[in-house]
Amino acid sequence: MPKMAFLLLPILTAGCVSVPLAVYPDARLPPSLGAVAHSPAQTQTVNVLAGGTIPAAVVDATCRGYVREAPDLSIDNATLAGIIPLRIHATASSDTTLLVRAPDGTWICDNDGGGGLDPAIRINGPVNGQYDVWVGTFSPGVAVHSVVSLF
Repeated sequence: MPKMAFLLLPILTAGCVSVPLAVYPDARLPPSLGAVAHSPAQTQTVNVLAGGTIPAAVVDATCRGYVREAPDLSIDNATLAGIIPLRIHATASSDTTLLVRAPDGTWICDNDGGGGLDPAIRINGPVNGQYDVWVGTFSPGVAVHSVVSLF
């Protein structure tokens, strides 16, 4: 029996080593849906496929859900920086989460702040720069169609 265990160990080890895993949401990567300019004069909506395999809690222990490595979208907040709040809201048929990285590197997250199971984030006095947005789900690897509204 020990001989069989010896033969299986390299196979299991080789299988585990060959699978690369992303372990952190990375704002340096291009957003999967591109960038949008913050225009509070009208509500902007973006269809997003929420979810991923990276726990949002790796950036802040209070964050919930699972996201992809690259942001879903980026928001350029150059025009009205510091004047008009930046509001981000996501809706879906199931429970989703929001994870946002501000231009200064600060992480902001929400679970059900938009009412029911919808996440929402309001940033008062947003600074000039790029806000990267991830929409997460509560189960790893589960994809959910979601609509992100910016206003």
